[in-house]
Amino acid sequence: MSTQTIITILTAIIVATVTLILQKSFSNIICGINLAIRQPFKKGDRVTIKYYDKEIVSGHVIGLGLINIKIKTYDKSVYIMPTNIVDTCVVVNDDYSQGINHTEKIKISLDSNINKAKTIILATILSNDNTENTNENTHIIIKYVDSGIEIQYNVRTNSIEKSYDVCSEICEHLLKVLNEQSDINII
Repeated sequence: MSTQTIITILTAIIVATVTLILQKSFSNIICGINLAIRQPFKKGDRVTIKYYDKEIVSGHVIGLGLINIKIKTYDKSVYIMPTNIVDTCVVVNDDYSQGINHTEKIKISLDSNINKAKTIILATILSNDNTENTNENTHIIIKYVDSGIEIQYNVRTNSIEKSYDVCSEICEHLLKVLNEQSDINII
């Protein structure tokens, strides 16, 4: 093989590699611009990112960029998702439709004391000074799922800025208190 042939092959490989890299970056930037124009969510919004029916992540948007979106979950994990992935998913924006009323959930085993768990959840939400929950506007929904029982509850705060911290505080407290109960098993 001649030197000219080797240089031509190497040049073709380099051009193909650079083209693939730029294609991914360009795709991310275009999707970032698309999300910035459509604005399905903003910084501080509580969102759930789903791919078909499977939930990928749920939390508060803490960063928006042309290349990625940062989402902080209630357990304080931060997910950094490329904008082209977010653009292909379903984004459920709780703040867009519900203001500052957030739905949270806890799963317990089928043999758990459901009424006791429901009472503890309600008391915890109502006793938190940073919620605007009352007996009338607090909804607790019990759903049977494959692996057990899912208890959904809403947390109502007076500001978006407080909502993440309040929801996290309530969730952490509930996990601790429910784990201390001998007749309630969190899964």
